[in-house]
Amino acid sequence: MDAAQKLYKNTGLFLLTALALAVPASAQIPAFNLSANSVTLNQSVTSGVVTVSSSGTAISFRASISYAVDGGSGIWLRFSQGVTSSTDLATPKSLGVEIASVAGSTIGLHQATVTLTPINESLNSGVQPITFDVNWT
Repeated sequence: MDAAQKLYKNTGLFLLTALALAVPASAQIPAFNLSANSVTLNQSVTSGVVTVSSSGTAISFRASISYAVDGGSGIWLRFSQGVTSSTDLATPKSLGVEIASVAGSTIGLHQATVTLTPINESLNSGVQPITFDVNWT
């Protein structure tokens, strides 16, 4: 009976150790962090930068621009430093935006949203997209 109890105890310890080793040390899902939630541009300030970082491991992502209804002024915003919506980026990254064109723009507030979307599903599983606003007056 004594041998059976010892075997039972050792088997339990073995299973606990195996389970502990199977769980990753950091099961935290990385998330985007932004230095600012919005950028405001005008005739004097024609560009801005948002620093994109992440909690946990680095996140691979792409950035895109969408426009609110703004009087039909067209595509007035672009990324700086050669970044386009098809450029693969990774955190940490200083993402610049700048006025692309004012031709045909109406007077008033123009709004755009920059969306950062994770691109490598196997590495970024569970990472949620994040946005920041760009306002131009």
